[in-house]
Amino acid sequence: MSFSLMNFNKKKDQIVKELEQLIFLLNEMESRVELQKLTEIIDHIKQENFQIVVVGEFSRGKSTFINSLLGNQLLPSSANPTTALLNVIKYSKESYIKIRFHDENRQEMHISEETFKRLIAPKEPIKGDPESEAAYQKQADTLKQIQSAEIGHPLSFCKGGVTLIDTPGTNDLDEAREKITNSIIPRSDAAIFLLSARKILSESELSFLRDRLLSNDIQKVFIVVNFKDELESPEAIEKVQKYAYDNLKNILKEPRIS
Repeated sequence: MSFSLMNFNKKKDQIVKELEQLIFLLNEMESRVELQKLTEIIDHIKQENFQIVVVGEFSRGKSTFINSLLGNQLLPSSANPTTALLNVIKYSKESYIKIRFHDENRQEMHISEETFKRLIAPKEPIKGDPESEAAYQKQADTLKQIQSAEIGHPLSFCKGGVTLIDTPGTNDLDEAREKITNSIIPRSDAAIFLLSARKILSESELSFLRDRLLSNDIQKVFIVVNFKDELESPEAIEKVQKYAYDNLKNILKEPRIS
């Protein structure tokens, strides 16, 4: 990843230098409108991060993986498709969480970690209890209004200009969340694809890898197999990894599996 990040920053610096030369020419021509637009573009490019999208079907351990990076049990591993949320993780010296809404007229809102946990992991309703079921549905409806959560954390992995995008499950049936995930993948520079040793590499996962990641020219795909500790022996782990490698080598150049 460091090689790709280095190339990303090198290309970004090169583009900025070329645009700054253009600014010099516009100054000579006293073209103020174009000068302002170009300055805004340069500022935007400078703020661009190397974006890594974390993808995988539900129950593949994405939340566990992200929590291990954060060193904090922030994301509930029991979250279901109804409460899944797009999480954007960035480096920050001070931890913070803010949410953005689908309605662009609503301002983003800073919330506490406790509120965030309650939001994405509401208490399961008591079956047959109308009050409990109504409260759960109300919270689920609130969640649907949220586009994403931005999580700032002193995460060394992100310190060099890396943004991690934790997506809902790739088999999410919610159209709004699926639309967001589909819009993010083409703008990502690399992907971490989570698989489960319990059921390694389903047909739908192969299809997603081929049709949604590689077709969007994401060439840096890192495969992470979760739940290997649940297998009976080192031989069983080796068998699972070999199966994944044999099925991935035809569509991925030198697949990296960990």
